[in-house]
Amino acid sequence: MKSKDRRICVTQASVILAVLSLFGVGILSVNRLFEATHAQGSVAVNARQAAEFIDSVGVNVHLNSNSNSTAYGSFDQIIKPRLIELGITQLRDEIMPNDQILDTRMNQLGALGFKFQLISSPQQVSRPDLLKFIKKYGFIRAVEGPKTPDSTLGVNWLTVTRTYQQDIYQGIKSDPATKNILVAMPLLASANAVTQLGDISSWVDCINLNNYYMGRNPGTAGWGDAGYGSLTWHLGLANQVASGKSVISSESGWHNLVNASGTHPGVPESVAGKYVPRLYLEHLRRGLMRTFAYELIDERNDSVNAANNFGLLRYNGTPKASFVALKNLVSLLRDPGSSFTPGRLGYTLSGNLTDVRQVLLQKRDGTFYLAVWVEAVNWDVDKKIEFTTSPRTLTVAVNSALLSAAYCIPNDGVTWQSLAIRSNSISFPVSDKVTLLKLR
Repeated sequence: MKSKDRRICVTQASVILAVLSLFGVGILSVNRLFEATHAQGSVAVNARQAAEFIDSVGVNVHLNSNSNSTAYGSFDQIIKPRLIELGITQLRDEIMPNDQILDTRMNQLGALGFKFQLISSPQQVSRPDLLKFIKKYGFIRAVEGPKTPDSTLGVNWLTVTRTYQQDIYQGIKSDPATKNILVAMPLLASANAVTQLGDISSWVDCINLNNYYMGRNPGTAGWGDAGYGSLTWHLGLANQVASGKSVISSESGWHNLVNASGTHPGVPESVAGKYVPRLYLEHLRRGLMRTFAYELIDERNDSVNAANNFGLLRYNGTPKASFVALKNLVSLLRDPGSSFTPGRLGYTLSGNLTDVRQVLLQKRDGTFYLAVWVEAVNWDVDKKIEFTTSPRTLTVAVNSALLSAAYCIPNDGVTWQSLAIRSNSISFPVSDKVTLLKLR
């Protein structure tokens, strides 16, 4: 499920691509985009369900029998306990028919409430086998077309991919038992392949991104022509294939082998600890439906190959800073129960708002949670220097009566610190770590 270079490669940025990338966010709701980017105004802002954020958080795993040669072989000792501890429920893996180990592990996790997005491949799974496989389980949420078919399916990849994508879409949607499962577009290895594949909107339910930020921060504006590498650039590119669809980021993240050779820079564990919580919130802020970090655990104890160092956990199962921060954030925002319509909160955020991002959430008991952070660059990929952002003080003035206010920084723990309320205003610290405000 990995390639040597996860970056989508382009040889030349065309004018067309520049325009598309600039308007790539056009596939998102206009109202949501306004709320996401203009929340510091005094107008009332629609909150989103805290449970919606939890539902958007996923991670890549490898549960099949082939993974027994990696850290995933320690399923009972490490993988399952750590997944339960992490508190998320969305997993991404690959369909492998007749793999008893995969079947057993999926069933165990499904019984615990986990849901799956699965990769399908014409080399391994025909449409009949695909339908037979996914109908065995009641916890499959999405199926993807082939991954990087332009680099794995040979010279006839284009015909094979288009035919296979149409075939699995029609098969899934025509069966009452599977028609509600989402079908995602294939992930492509090159930008040129996007143009060749063309519009396949009729055969997909959602855009599927493979957007690694190559050692940069999740809110990067890009590092080349037309915002190359940024989320906007990726959206503009994918929009050529499946315009107007919901968006899933199926792979994103950072490896921690900073001295590795190759073209995919790494970041220290301390930097990933800041970037990972911001990744999920930034993607939600931009309207993405779900994000799957790559991946749960370092597959091997390897100080040479970057591909074995993308985990939230080290090879021996010990947590990295990213695992701890994400676990804490999820635990603070967990809100199980039926769906509800969140309320609105009128507030003004003031102070030094340079690079400040925010997401407003609400739980079923009416409590608002405002996630605020500075979308800072914490790592120089060329000089390999780490940067920290000194905390700054911001003020939130709420247009209604505040009964209580507190803040917590998930990177540092799960203890709420009370805040003094003065005329329905509070001051709080914010930095390159996410600060979570709890407002009643």
